[in-house]
Amino acid sequence: MKFQIAGSLTAVLLAFMQSAALSQESKYVRRDASKSIAIVFVHGVLGDSVSTWTNGSTKAYWPTLLANDSAFNGASVYVFQYPSPKVGVAYSINELAEVMRRRLVADGVFEHREIIFLSHSMGGLVTRLSCEVSSICFTGQVRVFSVNSHRGKPKRNPCGSS
Repeated sequence: MKFQIAGSLTAVLLAFMQSAALSQESKYVRRDASKSIAIVFVHGVLGDSVSTWTNGSTKAYWPTLLANDSAFNGASVYVFQYPSPKVGVAYSINELAEVMRRRLVADGVFEHREIIFLSHSMGGLVTRLSCEVSSICFTGQVRVFSVNSHRGKPKRNPCGSS
């Protein structure tokens, strides 16, 4: 009985956290009616959908640069936002992947024939797992470009030798 209550409370908490994350700043910068290509930006740990993709000197926002560049005509540009607090309780990568899948479904990203993910740091891990669990939702082509290793950081021998 205790385990059923704990499991139910966990499910309710996860659903609440996911609905809160779904109301964040995930959005299309440009939504193209052709639905041929979607370029999806995914920030990393401790980042967000704006600062990660904004040049500190020029204040240029990479998703807007793509949306305004004629070379990317016919492509939707989408930014996925998830909570990544510096302190406090945070989602696990598995939870974030599910939140991402739900948000992309809700916003029609999977309706595109091709999706290109540009992911930073932990966003690459979230994207990879989300793509794995989303394969039942999406039958088009997916490309993932990430600045992190999908295998994580190699273990270091504490004794100094490899």
